Amino acid sequence: MILKKVMLSALLFSVLSAGVYKEVPAAEKAELVVFQELESEESRETYEEILAEYTEETGTKIQLETYPSSDYRKELEAAFAEGNEPDVYTGSLQDMTKDFNDGRLHNFLYLYDEENPYAPGESWSSSLPAPVKDKMYISNKEIPGYPSSFETVRILCNKELFNSAHVEIPQTWAEFLESCKKLTDSGIAPLAFPGSSYREPAWQWLLNSFGNQTAGSLPDVLDVNKKNKGYVELNEFCKGLEQGTIDFHKEFFSPYERFRELAPFLEKDFENMTQKQALETFQKGEAAMVLAESSSIKDMESVTDGELSIEVIPVPVITKETDENSAEESVLCYVQPEMLYGINSSLKKEGEKLDIAVDFVQYMTSEKVQSRLAKELYVLPSNQNAVLPEVLEGFSISEVGARLPFFSGINEKHTEVVWKLLKEYISGNLSETEFSEQLQKSYETAEKEIKELNGWDITNNYGMPKTGECTMCAP
Repeated sequence: MILKKVMLSALLFSVLSAGVYKEVPAAEKAELVVFQELESEESRETYEEILAEYTEETGTKIQLETYPSSDYRKELEAAFAEGNEPDVYTGSLQDMTKDFNDGRLHNFLYLYDEENPYAPGESWSSSLPAPVKDKMYISNKEIPGYPSSFETVRILCNKELFNSAHVEIPQTWAEFLESCKKLTDSGIAPLAFPGSSYREPAWQWLLNSFGNQTAGSLPDVLDVNKKNKGYVELNEFCKGLEQGTIDFHKEFFSPYERFRELAPFLEKDFENMTQKQALETFQKGEAAMVLAESSSIKDMESVTDGELSIEVIPVPVITKETDENSAEESVLCYVQPEMLYGINSSLKKEGEKLDIAVDFVQYMTSEKVQSRLAKELYVLPSNQNAVLPEVLEGFSISEVGARLPFFSGINEKHTEVVWKLLKEYISGNLSETEFSEQLQKSYETAEKEIKELNGWDITNNYGMPKTGECTMCAP
């Protein structure tokens, strides 16, 4: 980004430490209208303090409009309809992708590689965890904004219950199963697990981590983006199914076998438990572990007055002793940019104001601001250089991202089918052969429906380019 510089020493200010300075954009009296989704008064107060500091440092005034999630999109749509839309606003990846496709948002593609004025010498996106950055690409030429926070999933362990049973926190899958057995033998429920519906995310989180740990070279085989590896897209997966590359009778079966190994340690009424109930069970000390998103931590801290002793771990590593195809590294079972900053596409006509809006988003995603948001609001910051409070440290991303997200189904209808089959398998009502055969058949049926719906076939390469560059993969 090329900014007009104001060459006055009075406009230089300290950024993160003594001796580091940044020149601010011209038009120091500018004003930005910012819309943001915020639920609590505590959050608003924190943001207002941060914005006041930004105004003091840069001269740019911020008019902040905040709304709870129940009203936010309605108010935003009304502002656009009335011609009073904001210069900068926040939203989920799904909403911002839609707005970008509707022409409302500026393309951030070139900005990601520009030098970050709040971390001189580094590109802006270099502070993003790779799996978070990868999720931001609509195509290899389009990015709808910049993430300020993200969500990921971990296994929370109650250290007091582990200690009382003389059990070590597990690192590998074999150790995890052994820990579950020892906890059970000590009269402690190992894992609060929700299974009340196929829509419950925990089983999908686990299957995707298991599957990606043991997928071997399959993502490379399926991925057409040969120049720069990305995620396996739905059309790539459908092509692999039709051409016989994906076979649940053989190497693709491991994640379901791992889940079956876990089944004896699930509570008998797990099929009646929701994610909310699983978290409550863990909070009460009635189970030693639970799968949870980082956003759950703040609620737990408030309910337990910070007295719950928690260790946060990734999904345990499947070693080659368990599965010879294992890469022997944990894989994220879920990661998603949570809150994005987007810039109104109309600002590109105003020149300097666009530069100011970019500077504002860079400031809000800087190490200093992100560290404060993490400390005060328990927000998991997108800036991986931010300082995390102890309770969030275990959520920092250390694993690789999952490249193949279809182990639990390829659309909602099919996900329900996979969940029903999996429950029959872990209960013993289906043998391994019966389960794998029915699983394969269900995937092939769903693939055929999706292919016909989208008009995909071998003649049009299933809707993919034939040049070796997948337009739906991150560069």
